[in-house]
Amino acid sequence: MDSVLPVKSVDAFLTALDKFVGQSNERQVVLYRGHRDIAWDILPQIARPPFEIPSAFCKGLRDNSVERLSFYLFRTEAAALFPPWVSTGNDVEVSWKQLVIAQHHGMPT
Repeated sequence: MDSVLPVKSVDAFLTALDKFVGQSNERQVVLYRGHRDIAWDILPQIARPPFEIPSAFCKGLRDNSVERLSFYLFRTEAAALFPPWVSTGNDVEVSWKQLVIAQHHGMPT
């Protein structure tokens, strides 16, 4: 489901979130994000200046993009600093948790 559901209030956000969260599973992840201004395009940081060059974006499992190499270096160099909960779960869960930590620390993805 590649859909965008703009909301304009906290109540509408919570209603939309409640509707979709139950549909999340390993093959279909429900994500939500937003901006302070509805006129802004929803773009990941890696798609905004100075990273918007095509070679920056990860396009596959074995590409040499800036995004993939940055994530690899982050996981390698910061592994000893991850909280214990990051390494629990299967490989997919651990990768998502590592990505969350990387984004928290400002890595553009």
